[in-house]
Amino acid sequence: QTWTIAACIDDGLRPDRLPIGCFGKDLEVTGACCGHAPASVEIGGATASAVRGEYRRRENFEGRPAYAKADASQFLFYSDSLGGWQISTGLGQGGGMSHPDVRACSPDRLEGAWQSVDPRLGQMQPVELAILGHPSPPWVMLSGWPSHLEDFTGEFRLTDMTCGGRPVYMLPSSDGSDSTNASAFASIFYEAAAGEWRVVAGRQQVVAAGLGPEAHRPDDVW
Repeated sequence: QTWTIAACIDDGLRPDRLPIGCFGKDLEVTGACCGHAPASVEIGGATASAVRGEYRRRENFEGRPAYAKADASQFLFYSDSLGGWQISTGLGQGGGMSHPDVRACSPDRLEGAWQSVDPRLGQMQPVELAILGHPSPPWVMLSGWPSHLEDFTGEFRLTDMTCGGRPVYMLPSSDGSDSTNASAFASIFYEAAAGEWRVVAGRQQVVAAGLGPEAHRPDDVW
């Protein structure tokens, strides 16, 4: 017997390129490149001050992690159509800096110089950027539960999944099941529609929640 859990109507050729929300607001398909990508990156080097600074992870774009400054003035993302990694003032738009390395799964793994158009010469010129990744913690622990929720005390482990471009953590069930298994006892993830991080038992019961639209990892909330 076959059960349909979710369906999406789209003409996309790859599941990780389907539009956000195609399967509903709670289900997100990500490519292998998106697993364990840094929660934020820091850009430095000999470049304009508008480009330098911290970029926080947001929803994936074209199957890879995307980043933006807190004020959304600059975006860092990968685009097949634009020929590689980009830094520009708009997500999905060119016209800023570019890097032709199509192999890197995250920007902190890029090698070689970036390219930028010199307005005086009208030619592409190399730009040396330093991009440092700030990874999500491999595990988080929530403590201080009331007595009837003490079972939720333990290590929530980082998974390869993301929700709203932010990491998902899972607490294994008491039988020792793999933390990435669908039967995990509890999970921590970000619910973008509500702007909050949630601790959920199984797949439905919300045990705890904390507002954190600016928090890109759960230990910045509680």
